[in-house]
Amino acid sequence: MSDSRKRIAERIIKRFEDITSIFGRELDLVDLEEFAHRIGDRIARRIPLERLVTRTIDRDNVLIRGSEDLIDSRVRGRLRELVLKSPSTDFRVTIMRDGRRILERSFTELMEISPYSDTIDAFQEPESGVYILKLSNISWLSDFLLTITATEVTFNKVFIIWNEYA
Repeated sequence: MSDSRKRIAERIIKRFEDITSIFGRELDLVDLEEFAHRIGDRIARRIPLERLVTRTIDRDNVLIRGSEDLIDSRVRGRLRELVLKSPSTDFRVTIMRDGRRILERSFTELMEISPYSDTIDAFQEPESGVYILKLSNISWLSDFLLTITATEVTFNKVFIIWNEYA
Protein backbone atom coordinates (compact mmCIF):
# COMPACT_ATOMS: atom_id res chain seq x y z
CA MET A 1 0.00 0.00 0.00
CA SER A 2 1.40 3.41 -0.96
CA ASP A 3 2.09 6.10 1.67
CA SER A 4 -0.81 8.26 0.46
CA ARG A 5 -3.22 5.32 0.71
CA LYS A 6 -1.92 4.53 4.21
CA ARG A 7 -2.56 8.14 5.25
CA ILE A 8 -6.10 7.98 3.86
CA ALA A 9 -6.76 4.68 5.65
CA GLU A 10 -5.41 6.15 8.90
CA ARG A 11 -7.74 9.18 8.53
CA ILE A 12 -10.71 6.87 7.98
CA ILE A 13 -9.80 4.84 11.07
CA LYS A 14 -9.38 8.05 13.09
CA ARG A 15 -12.83 9.27 11.98
CA PHE A 16 -14.34 5.92 12.88
CA GLU A 17 -12.74 6.13 16.34
CA ASP A 18 -14.13 9.66 16.74
CA ILE A 19 -17.62 8.43 15.82
CA THR A 20 -17.45 5.49 18.22
CA SER A 21 -16.28 7.83 21.00
CA ILE A 22 -19.40 9.97 20.41
CA PHE A 23 -21.90 7.12 20.20
CA GLY A 24 -20.14 4.67 22.48
CA ARG A 25 -21.42 1.12 22.57
CA GLU A 26 -24.69 2.14 20.97
CA LEU A 27 -23.18 1.47 17.55
CA ASP A 28 -24.06 -2.08 16.65
CA LEU A 29 -22.90 -4.28 13.78
CA VAL A 30 -25.69 -3.10 11.47
CA ASP A 31 -24.73 0.54 11.99
CA LEU A 32 -21.08 -0.26 11.35
CA GLU A 33 -21.94 -2.16 8.17
CA GLU A 34 -24.03 0.76 6.87
CA PHE A 35 -21.20 3.16 7.74
CA ALA A 36 -18.72 0.98 5.81
CA HIS A 37 -21.00 0.92 2.73
CA ARG A 38 -21.32 4.71 2.75
CA ILE A 39 -17.55 5.13 3.00
CA GLY A 40 -17.09 2.64 0.15
CA ASP A 41 -19.63 4.47 -2.03
CA ARG A 42 -17.93 7.83 -1.48
CA ILE A 43 -14.50 6.40 -2.25
CA ALA A 44 -15.81 4.64 -5.40
CA ARG A 45 -17.26 7.92 -6.73
CA ARG A 46 -13.81 9.52 -6.55
CA ILE A 47 -11.97 6.73 -8.37
CA PRO A 48 -12.00 7.18 -12.15
CA LEU A 49 -13.15 4.03 -13.90
CA GLU A 50 -11.46 2.84 -17.06
CA ARG A 51 -13.70 1.92 -19.92
CA LEU A 52 -12.69 -0.76 -22.42
CA VAL A 53 -13.12 0.37 -26.02
CA THR A 54 -12.54 -2.06 -28.89
CA ARG A 55 -11.43 -0.44 -32.13
CA THR A 56 -11.21 -2.02 -35.57
CA ILE A 57 -10.02 -1.25 -39.06
CA ASP A 58 -11.21 -3.52 -41.86
CA ARG A 59 -10.26 -2.19 -45.29
CA ASP A 60 -9.69 -3.75 -48.73
CA ASN A 61 -7.29 -2.60 -51.46
CA VAL A 62 -5.39 -0.03 -49.41
CA LEU A 63 -2.66 1.82 -51.30
CA ILE A 64 0.24 3.01 -49.17
CA ARG A 65 2.70 5.37 -50.77
CA GLY A 66 5.23 6.70 -48.25
CA SER A 67 4.32 6.28 -44.58
CA GLU A 68 0.89 5.74 -43.07
CA ASP A 69 0.04 5.49 -39.36
CA LEU A 70 -2.45 2.66 -38.98
CA ILE A 71 -2.78 2.97 -35.19
CA ASP A 72 -2.01 6.11 -33.18
CA SER A 73 -3.22 5.53 -29.62
CA ARG A 74 -2.59 7.91 -26.70
CA VAL A 75 -4.10 5.73 -23.93
CA ARG A 76 -3.30 2.34 -22.42
CA GLY A 77 -4.19 -0.52 -24.73
CA ARG A 78 -3.44 -3.82 -26.42
CA LEU A 79 -3.13 -4.82 -30.05
CA ARG A 80 -5.19 -7.98 -30.32
CA GLU A 81 -4.49 -8.65 -33.98
CA LEU A 82 -3.21 -7.02 -37.14
CA VAL A 83 -3.43 -8.80 -40.50
CA LEU A 84 -1.95 -7.36 -43.69
CA LYS A 85 -2.25 -9.17 -47.05
CA SER A 86 -0.26 -7.97 -50.04
CA PRO A 87 1.17 -9.28 -53.30
CA SER A 88 4.39 -7.39 -52.41
CA THR A 89 7.00 -7.72 -49.66
CA ASP A 90 8.27 -4.19 -50.27
CA PHE A 91 7.15 -2.57 -47.01
CA ARG A 92 8.37 -1.89 -43.48
CA VAL A 93 6.62 -1.95 -40.12
CA THR A 94 7.57 0.43 -37.33
CA ILE A 95 6.10 0.21 -33.83
CA MET A 96 6.61 2.85 -31.17
CA ARG A 97 5.40 1.79 -27.73
CA ASP A 98 5.49 4.01 -24.65
CA GLY A 99 7.92 6.40 -26.33
CA ARG A 100 10.36 3.68 -27.49
CA ARG A 101 10.82 2.08 -30.88
CA ILE A 102 10.29 -1.63 -30.32
CA LEU A 103 10.14 -2.77 -33.95
CA GLU A 104 11.39 -1.45 -37.26
CA ARG A 105 11.69 -4.24 -39.81
CA SER A 106 10.94 -5.06 -43.41
CA PHE A 107 8.50 -7.83 -44.25
CA THR A 108 11.43 -10.04 -45.29
CA GLU A 109 13.11 -9.50 -41.90
CA LEU A 110 9.82 -10.28 -40.15
CA MET A 111 9.58 -13.54 -42.15
CA GLU A 112 12.98 -14.56 -40.76
CA ILE A 113 11.88 -13.85 -37.16
CA SER A 114 8.42 -15.35 -37.54
CA PRO A 115 9.21 -19.02 -36.74
CA TYR A 116 10.62 -17.97 -33.37
CA SER A 117 8.02 -15.42 -32.29
CA ASP A 118 4.62 -15.75 -30.65
CA THR A 119 3.59 -12.25 -31.73
CA ILE A 120 4.79 -12.24 -35.37
CA ASP A 121 3.59 -14.44 -38.24
CA ALA A 122 4.95 -13.51 -41.67
CA PHE A 123 4.62 -15.91 -44.58
CA GLN A 124 3.59 -16.40 -48.18
CA GLU A 125 0.25 -18.09 -48.71
CA PRO A 126 1.05 -21.11 -50.94
CA GLU A 127 -2.19 -21.13 -52.95
CA SER A 128 -2.38 -17.44 -53.87
CA GLY A 129 1.24 -16.32 -53.50
CA VAL A 130 0.00 -13.41 -51.35
CA TYR A 131 2.21 -12.31 -48.45
CA ILE A 132 0.57 -12.21 -45.04
CA LEU A 133 1.75 -10.43 -41.91
CA LYS A 134 0.02 -11.06 -38.62
CA LEU A 135 0.99 -9.27 -35.39
CA SER A 136 -0.78 -9.98 -32.11
CA ASN A 137 -0.80 -9.46 -28.35
CA ILE A 138 1.25 -6.29 -27.96
CA SER A 139 0.33 -4.15 -24.94
CA TRP A 140 1.23 -0.57 -24.06
CA LEU A 141 0.81 1.71 -21.07
CA SER A 142 0.61 5.23 -22.49
CA ASP A 143 1.02 5.40 -26.27
CA PHE A 144 1.31 3.21 -29.34
CA LEU A 145 2.08 4.07 -32.95
CA LEU A 146 2.08 1.49 -35.75
CA THR A 147 3.36 2.79 -39.08
CA ILE A 148 3.66 1.10 -42.46
CA THR A 149 6.21 2.51 -44.89
CA ALA A 150 6.31 1.55 -48.57
CA THR A 151 7.37 3.06 -51.86
CA GLU A 152 4.02 2.06 -53.34
CA VAL A 153 2.23 -1.07 -52.15
CA THR A 154 -1.42 -2.08 -52.34
CA PHE A 155 -2.64 -4.21 -49.46
CA ASN A 156 -5.48 -6.56 -50.44
CA LYS A 157 -6.58 -6.56 -46.80
CA VAL A 158 -5.83 -4.44 -43.73
CA PHE A 159 -7.54 -5.82 -40.66
CA ILE A 160 -6.71 -4.54 -37.17
CA ILE A 161 -8.45 -5.01 -33.85
CA TRP A 162 -7.20 -3.44 -30.64
CA ASN A 163 -8.43 -2.44 -27.20
CA GLU A 164 -8.03 0.93 -25.54
CA TYR A 165 -8.70 1.64 -21.88
CA ALA A 166 -10.06 5.18 -21.76
